[in-house]
Amino acid sequence: MASYASASFMLVLLLQLWSCSEALPGGHPVDPTCPPEWASAAGTTSNYGEPSCQPPAPHIPVALFPYDVDPMQFALNLEYTEAEFFLHAAYGVGLDEIAPKLALGGPPPVGARKANLDEVTWRIIAEFGLQEVGHVRAIQRTVGGIPRPLIDLSAHNFARIMDEAFGYHLNPSFDPYINTLNFLLASYVVPYLGLNGYVGTNPIINGYETKKLLAGLLGVEAGQDAVFRGLLFERRGEAVPQYGNITVTEFTDRVSALRNRLGRCGVKDEGLTVPRELGAEGAICTNVLSAGRDSLSYARTPAELLRILYLTGDEHVPGGFYPEGANGRIARILKLLWVGTVSLSVPACEPRGLSSELLAGSLGFSVISADNFPRVVDTAFEYTEPSLRPQHQQLQLPARLLLSYMIPYLGINSYVWRIARRSGLLHDTKQKKGQQHLRLA
Repeated sequence: MASYASASFMLVLLLQLWSCSEALPGGHPVDPTCPPEWASAAGTTSNYGEPSCQPPAPHIPVALFPYDVDPMQFALNLEYTEAEFFLHAAYGVGLDEIAPKLALGGPPPVGARKANLDEVTWRIIAEFGLQEVGHVRAIQRTVGGIPRPLIDLSAHNFARIMDEAFGYHLNPSFDPYINTLNFLLASYVVPYLGLNGYVGTNPIINGYETKKLLAGLLGVEAGQDAVFRGLLFERRGEAVPQYGNITVTEFTDRVSALRNRLGRCGVKDEGLTVPRELGAEGAICTNVLSAGRDSLSYARTPAELLRILYLTGDEHVPGGFYPEGANGRIARILKLLWVGTVSLSVPACEPRGLSSELLAGSLGFSVISADNFPRVVDTAFEYTEPSLRPQHQQLQLPARLLLSYMIPYLGINSYVWRIARRSGLLHDTKQKKGQQHLRLA
């Protein structure tokens, strides 16, 4: 009887362990130390449905404005990148195995693979990868999706970044997948940019659902960046194996300096230590969290982010993480505006918009109608899948909103006119007293 009871106990224990250790693709158990599931009462006693638990009514009772869509969809480029990087590092597979519908038909990433991580770091990266799956889903559900771009996550691409950061070829070539420390240093490269992007996007969106989405995304992205910086700070004085006396701190300083240089908008990036005058309240050189004056997070525009992610310092010239360019309307417009030898010398460092009157005056012509503009843009950018367009996009996007993305990146009015003409967006109608009148194609 005792042996029967003992056998029964072991069977129950094995079943419990099996239910908690079910493997995701890649063969690594989710977590063999999972706590037991909540009792049903614990999950049903919440008073969330009561009025006292609901947020107050929004001051602007509009869930989503048309101009909220593009900047939030642009963020999917970074969310896809982080999802693929973390998932492959933890599980050896990415969205195509774990959540294939979220890729929306985009090509699989290049060069991503499972990393050689210690157990604690594996747990962190696995969690972050699964969080990014939720981020992609939430953005697609709220503002609609864009296909996953072609993403280069190869060791060669990361080696190029580190070589650019140091100004010479590291020997051996940097490989983010060979050990935990290298992977943490590689993780220093991208996630922080997502944080910058959300801080920059916040002032230019207004819908209460969009604001709620951005706040939720920003909170987790900031937390992820803090974890990476905290783990690296613990090892800040440690020499990185294979690179002599180069420390973790120097790696972070060099990567931050590279991002500042490529972004072309001043200092918006800092390593793990800074001169005292740049530290919090000018009183400390510790810099676990990168922040500016008053310890507020730095903001970056889509153009700044693309300059860094392309590794070209030019938002019009793809490369780096996105060999064929990022996806979404903003990235496609910037790529469209690249005209070979024309130098567009004024970088866009702050989000901005233009009224129709200011737009017309700055271009030297009058814009009369925007009725056909969405059709022209959809044709130019090959948006042929209705499933990729959320229903609210049926609201016509005014020409001034789209053009307001174009104007900040152009230094001279004549270039604006030439590029608009060349792209087929605008045609001459008449000339009167030296003013160029154009209509939308």
